[in-house]
Amino acid sequence: MKKLILMFCSALLIFSSLFVACGDGQNEEENMGTFYSLQEAYDNNFLTKDNLSDIAYYHNNRKQPNEELNSDTAELIKKAYAKKFAIQNADIEAYYGSYGGCIALIINDADVDYPANDADVDYPAVEIPTKVEIDGIVFNYNYPEPQITVWKPSEDVNKTIEVRGEFYTLEAAYENDWLDEDDLKSIACYYNDFQEKENPYSGMYVSPTDALSKDVENELKQAYLNQIAEYPEGLLENVWIHFYYGTYNGNIVIKIFSYYFCMDPMEMEEYYIGNVVFKGNPNVETWVYHIGS
Repeated sequence: MKKLILMFCSALLIFSSLFVACGDGQNEEENMGTFYSLQEAYDNNFLTKDNLSDIAYYHNNRKQPNEELNSDTAELIKKAYAKKFAIQNADIEAYYGSYGGCIALIINDADVDYPANDADVDYPAVEIPTKVEIDGIVFNYNYPEPQITVWKPSEDVNKTIEVRGEFYTLEAAYENDWLDEDDLKSIACYYNDFQEKENPYSGMYVSPTDALSKDVENELKQAYLNQIAEYPEGLLENVWIHFYYGTYNGNIVIKIFSYYFCMDPMEMEEYYIGNVVFKGNPNVETWVYHIGS
């Protein structure tokens, strides 16, 4: 069973990478945030003088704050840096804290060695002490050491998302009278067609008239992170709504998955909810989002 689960999760990861590759690249880039020098961040009032003082303390004394940089945020920053500077891999060499959502760090091309660390150079690679002063606060560097960068997340990344409801299985939604059998037949029609199996409800799928708004998509993704993945600090960009079946009496039915969580597929030929048959197991990734009164 464990082997089956691992194979299932691996297939999801492969599929999700293909799915994302076909997505809106412009939106992805907009959600990656912006890089600033320390001076630029200070001039734009993203950092206060006290923030600069804290960053200088960590940097000049080669220390780091007690809290660690969230691993998902670190991956997003490295991905954004690599995209911005057209490099293959980025590496975060030092983290100096988060200030009002802005993150101070030293980041560089992971595939480039500085001369001081390059055994193949044919000249003495001497580090040259340099100083950068911002409003009286001094930052000490050893050239060619890269200077501190400030990453400011996009508004979407930094925005607090209100989660109003909870996810339920199709069966739980049916038992609570949030979905009736006609709703289930519509959902089963599309579901069974997708499974490429015999479909007793062919032609009964009623597609939604409107797509989900971006705000609703973000709410659904955050609810998924909170409740299903149990990883609230995860990134929305690592959660995918594969399909939106429709909204039935205010209940949103979607197929959703992420890197953070894989369910036991529990393979089966048929699954009945009431008198409606699903060709396979609809309890894997298909969820009903219900907003209580």
